[in-house]
Amino acid sequence: MKYLILFAHPNPESFNNAVLEAVKSQLEYGRCDYTLRNIYDPPFDPVLKKTDLEDLQTGSFADDIAAEQKLINNADVIILIHPVWWFNMPAALKGYIDRVFASGFAFLPSEEGVEGLLRGKKVAIFNTTGGKQNNYAKYGFKECFRKCICDGIFRFCGMEILLQHFLYAVASVSYEERQEMLQEVRKIVKEQVIQT
Repeated sequence: MKYLILFAHPNPESFNNAVLEAVKSQLEYGRCDYTLRNIYDPPFDPVLKKTDLEDLQTGSFADDIAAEQKLINNADVIILIHPVWWFNMPAALKGYIDRVFASGFAFLPSEEGVEGLLRGKKVAIFNTTGGKQNNYAKYGFKECFRKCICDGIFRFCGMEILLQHFLYAVASVSYEERQEMLQEVRKIVKEQVIQT
């Protein structure tokens, strides 16, 4: 199995980076073949351009898009790590999805609706939040994420969702609680991601 980590946080000292290190350490412990793509370093241009749309008409992709698509094609499992900002993924990651998961690569319109072209690939998502778990449940934010991101992006493209794991209120919990979260991440990677 080959793994691709898509990491989206601009601060290398963030808790997201600690999550990334926990995921990497478990993959390395399991002797897994993985590639890390931090979309902030080197930065991927997230702005969908008129030329990108014109390229779609000819079935071609700009070089920067094609390079990212090659990473995705080479992976069996994609692990996303990103914060929840304004109840969504960071704009840089959304722009990455807009440009890279394009028609002709990730999906194709068909007579039945849409054909997902990334069948056989699996996705695991780790999200950090500023909000508490009870608020996500109370207002339906977790279900909204599942519909918009898991279903609306990845299942739409034919991919299987292994998990979406939320690490809640990371800015306001104690150091000890954050360490417990990281231990849980390692356990999830070992039992639900590597064992796929």
